[in-house]
Amino acid sequence: MIYVIGNGDSRRDINIQNLRKKGKVYGCNALYRDEEVDVLVSGDHNMQQEIYTSGYAKDHVCFFTFWNRLPAMIYQSAMDGFQSKKELHVFENARGSSDEFVMQGYSHAGHIYVCWLDPEGDMVQNFQDHYPLQPEGFTRELTSCSTGNMAVFMAAHDNPGEDVHIIGFDMKLSGDDLNSMYKGTKNYTFDEFDKVYLGPTNDLKIFRETKYEIWKLELKLVMAQFPDTKFIGVNVESDWLSPNPNVVVKFREGVAKAQKKD
Repeated sequence: MIYVIGNGDSRRDINIQNLRKKGKVYGCNALYRDEEVDVLVSGDHNMQQEIYTSGYAKDHVCFFTFWNRLPAMIYQSAMDGFQSKKELHVFENARGSSDEFVMQGYSHAGHIYVCWLDPEGDMVQNFQDHYPLQPEGFTRELTSCSTGNMAVFMAAHDNPGEDVHIIGFDMKLSGDDLNSMYKGTKNYTFDEFDKVYLGPTNDLKIFRETKYEIWKLELKLVMAQFPDTKFIGVNVESDWLSPNPNVVVKFREGVAKAQKKD
């Protein structure tokens, strides 16, 4: 069996290591802080840098988006290209003896992430080297989807014929706040840098609600790519899964009780 673990509050009591005994587990972003999984996925530059500098990626398979390795000799010229930016916030780890780096960022927000790579190697793979850029029916690139939805795509793509259990994909606010086990922690807070993403309403609640609705639509598109895969949503709201005919919704205290539809 295949399990994709999001970070919504509903998965708080799930024993992930027990799931690994039953099948293959894909995890997302900050889950690495508490658990080891078979494949860790991250589509967020800030989380990628956090994961990498923690040392987790040295011994664990990770898939990061836009993870293009560059030689150290071009570092300064790459940085010079941002000199015209009035407000530039650079997040960079210590170089040490590294001779390669990855540079990512959101130029319109003035965020640049520079991650110097371990000269002894790591287990990070570039998402775009293994999966289609724009699957059929998508109006934008797969890498623009949420990390969780990319992980679901990977799980179904890599394991044809296997049931895919979707856990911790709450996709709704917790009261008026972010629904995440990691809310309030590093890379899960809202700061001044993020205001550029709020849009004309300048309303954080509306921004988050809209984002969740977009994620629901993305997930439906992802599941539609795999008509022969059974998707089992565990402890989730049914509205974002239905009316897809190859989806089962199970409300259970433990994922171990989630059963395949007859």
